[in-house]
Amino acid sequence: MHVPAPSLALPSESTTPVLASATNVAKSFGQVKALDGLSLSIKAGEAVGLLGPNGAGKSTLISLLCGLRRPDAGSVELFGRNPLEPKARLQLGITPQATSVPQTLKLRETVDFVAAHYPDPIPTAELLDRFGLAEMAEKQCGALSGGQQRRLLVALALAGRPRLVILDEPTTGLDVDARETLWRQLKDYRAQGGTLLITSHYLEEIQALASRVVVVDRGTVIADGTVDQIRSHVAISKVTFQSPLPPSYFDGWPHTVRTAASASGATIIVSQDADSTREAAGGGGRRLQRTRSPCRHARGSLRGPDPPFRCSCRNREGTSMSTLAQSTPAHPAPTAPSPGRPAPTQAALVRAHSKAQILEQLRIPVAVISSTIFPTLALLFFVIPQEAVTSHPTAALTAIAQLALFGVMSSFLFNYGIGIAEERANPWSSYLRTLPVGPVPPTIARALPAMLFAFFALLPVLVIGALLTSAPDAFGDGGLSWWRVPMAVLVWLLCGLPFLALGLFIGYLCTSKVAVAVTQVVFFPLAFAGGMMLPPAAFPDWLNTLSLFLPSRAARDIAVFALTGEGLHASSILCLAAWTLLLGGLALWANRRDQGRRFR
Repeated sequence: MHVPAPSLALPSESTTPVLASATNVAKSFGQVKALDGLSLSIKAGEAVGLLGPNGAGKSTLISLLCGLRRPDAGSVELFGRNPLEPKARLQLGITPQATSVPQTLKLRETVDFVAAHYPDPIPTAELLDRFGLAEMAEKQCGALSGGQQRRLLVALALAGRPRLVILDEPTTGLDVDARETLWRQLKDYRAQGGTLLITSHYLEEIQALASRVVVVDRGTVIADGTVDQIRSHVAISKVTFQSPLPPSYFDGWPHTVRTAASASGATIIVSQDADSTREAAGGGGRRLQRTRSPCRHARGSLRGPDPPFRCSCRNREGTSMSTLAQSTPAHPAPTAPSPGRPAPTQAALVRAHSKAQILEQLRIPVAVISSTIFPTLALLFFVIPQEAVTSHPTAALTAIAQLALFGVMSSFLFNYGIGIAEERANPWSSYLRTLPVGPVPPTIARALPAMLFAFFALLPVLVIGALLTSAPDAFGDGGLSWWRVPMAVLVWLLCGLPFLALGLFIGYLCTSKVAVAVTQVVFFPLAFAGGMMLPPAAFPDWLNTLSLFLPSRAARDIAVFALTGEGLHASSILCLAAWTLLLGGLALWANRRDQGRRFR
């Protein structure tokens, strides 16, 4: 028989605002029903511990509250809005259970990036110092240990001075000292009136941080109340700890039902009174210390009469739940929010995301160098040795324009086709969706660095072409104006837009390994048939006719015309525009399909 949740409801003032709520929420994944009519509200100033066995629906509920997923039925609100709206997440901080950190960004850069999404963030140096990470500020996140990464992720949840913080098993992988540091910061946050929702399998963690406990099982709330109220509905508790003594040594302890040893060697006591058992274990710990046989918790030393035992409880009907040993003192009521600064503008968000993209690219020099020198090497190996081309100014300009577009196309296809596929496999991309930013700034921020690195790929082509060919002779007295050069660079970048969309389409549709193969298979035939490796004048008639319908041929003709004033077909602009719209639509469809599969 389940404990009825309404009977354990906490008394509260009706004037206390509700920051987050789920009403009759249902969510299924295939045949598995993760949430089944669950209802929960979190009011300002509360500290809620969310407990339940694995698969109970805790993480699914959190994903709904932070806007990562949509409910199949029922409603979810965050600060009175739909969590899918970026403004709803402006006062939210979260550490998901499954996430990661950007491997190539430094700690300082990562905190700066996240802080840029909020109007009044905690200064980066102060935040890192609070969590004992100040000495690692200039270290790349990929070099951190698992525990250090976890501390950083919790620090990021507090970066924006949020009114509500959601932590999904935040201390997993932390040692005792790091856990106590984190608890201290969360207690300080609570003392300032912050609201906390935390899931954990560590009972001492919930005991230290939460004043209200909500137990979830099979997708619904089975108990909701204070620690004492939850304990009053638990008939039998299980206390687990490490001891060199055999389990039979503890058979005579008060309220003990039975003892046993786990597969890992831990002592298990099934008790009718968890408090008495814990107190006896604490006292026993001191006696054992005198006999040099100290009891020790699997994840930390037993300290004094109140050791940090980890317990799991099961009521007489077999419903698995967690319980606590004592209630947490009430925290101060939340203070009224002071008038804040305005939210970051879209331009500021674009700047923050662009900076992060550029830094990540620069930290992988092989990728930057390869995409930059690829078209230059093609010019050196395939064009410069041909004196008939290099000695003719117009022919040289044509070859330069073709290979310049070749570089733009390569940069866009490979950076997007492969890069996005790799990002999709990284949990960091899921974390970014919990930040208060819509899809537009990250999308623009993807395009700007891609164009920047494509521009860098054009520079050596232009320099080599100017030094080793007769192309400069076409300007000045040759009849062409020098303004064509910067105009041509701009046109080449714009001509790369359909290939940018094609890269998005591949990246959102394929896994990272498949994306590498697909990008290569698509890129080289398009480049060859588009006349970037061999002039279309050398094509047989059937290939020339076919190539006129390809985006690469249309882009090539426009690119050559921008630099030389020749070679533009009447249908080239129309063809390129049509392909841009088509591939853009496919990229949008692939993006929505991917979002629907990962975050439905």
